[in-house]
Amino acid sequence: MTTYIPKSEVKQGRDCSGSSGATNRTLTLSNSNISVNSGMTVIVANTPLVYNSDFTFSTSTNKITFLNPLLDESVVYVQYFVTVSVTSPTSPAYCTEEDVYDYLGWSTQIPDYPTTTTKESVDATGILTANEIVYLDNGKLIEDTLTLTYGGTATTGTLTETTHYTVVEDKSQITLTTQGATSIGTSTLLAEYKYNKYVFSSEVTALISRMSQQIDNETMKTFVSPALITQELNQGAGRFQRLYRGRVLPVYAVETALSTAIAATTTTSIQLSDSTGLEAGDYISINKEAMLIDSVTDSNNIVVSRGKFSTTATTHSSDDAVVNYVVEISNSQVGGTPTWQFLEYKDDWELDSDTGAVQLLHINAEDIDDLGQDVFPPRYVFDRVRLTYKYGMASVPDDVKHLCVLMVARELMTRQVARSTGEGADGFSPDNLTALNDQIDKLLAKRRTLHFGYS
Repeated sequence: MTTYIPKSEVKQGRDCSGSSGATNRTLTLSNSNISVNSGMTVIVANTPLVYNSDFTFSTSTNKITFLNPLLDESVVYVQYFVTVSVTSPTSPAYCTEEDVYDYLGWSTQIPDYPTTTTKESVDATGILTANEIVYLDNGKLIEDTLTLTYGGTATTGTLTETTHYTVVEDKSQITLTTQGATSIGTSTLLAEYKYNKYVFSSEVTALISRMSQQIDNETMKTFVSPALITQELNQGAGRFQRLYRGRVLPVYAVETALSTAIAATTTTSIQLSDSTGLEAGDYISINKEAMLIDSVTDSNNIVVSRGKFSTTATTHSSDDAVVNYVVEISNSQVGGTPTWQFLEYKDDWELDSDTGAVQLLHINAEDIDDLGQDVFPPRYVFDRVRLTYKYGMASVPDDVKHLCVLMVARELMTRQVARSTGEGADGFSPDNLTALNDQIDKLLAKRRTLHFGYS
């Protein structure tokens, strides 16, 4: 998924190339991956400029060229969008159908074969063709439990969903593709799967999706594959407010260290004590330098682009801390062009990976008299904070998975109660539903505590 992030810059004509009053002066913007097709606004001396008439833009150099005379004293305001590719978290699924059925005791495994038994024969005619529809012996197939093979007692091959066939779980209906029919040929089509006798697969998968989203909403977190946030802007709250968080939790923090020193001239590969969890596209902080990971070679080596976010490639020693998080602050006065300062991990700030809290550190604040001078940043009240980080999790935590199962089970139970009431059935005890609600509330409270409990 591509995300478009708005950016703005305020410059003067003297920041451009060329002499005051000349034409074709150029201005290099601070960011790359700029999408001019998404819209770019350029205002000079309170006058909006027209693209291709008053200015042009080069995506390869990130430069604006002004086609009309531009004075050094002119104020230049530019607004544009940069593109960032992120993993989409729009459809989380924190448990599976089978998890729900197992919890409720609704699963029937067909077949639960010892090695000597025969798989279910779906079709033995040997004349299956493309787009032909066949059915399993049992309805209400459980999603992701079907294995289709072809051959005799000794399986010749295995079919792949989408490539060889499509399936409708609620009906246990299989439609062969041309490639699937060709693969089967004159062989027998065999199946192994699980089914349930109580509800349709589509009902439960819809509930799982809805309950997963509800968990996100109630915990203010997402537990899907990690996604990147680049230079998220937070308002600074002054010298004594030293705690800042990204807006999306939980933070996917990877903390490691250099295993080999690197020189300022090292341009590509660097060695880490462990690269597990890092991915291409991540930004990392090492001392006073930000780097972009171009690729992960193996469990210890990565390839990087150096000197990102206006930092400078410099020398780093073995065992220097590395983290996939970037913190920047600006002490510039409101109304002016921000000048961003890159903060050094472990020296200027610390990260609480459970809560996503970034804490700016005091420097030599030994007593109250020192606070006026020695807190970080010295003698300034910064007004902007930028955070670059990843959020999400590599895998769904067990308690979140169980929480999703319980919430889906509660919805199914509530439906059953409502249906029973209309049908005149009785004998329902509210104690079971109350116990279920208590478990759900405890698990939600645990995850909320990790968000709000840090101070």
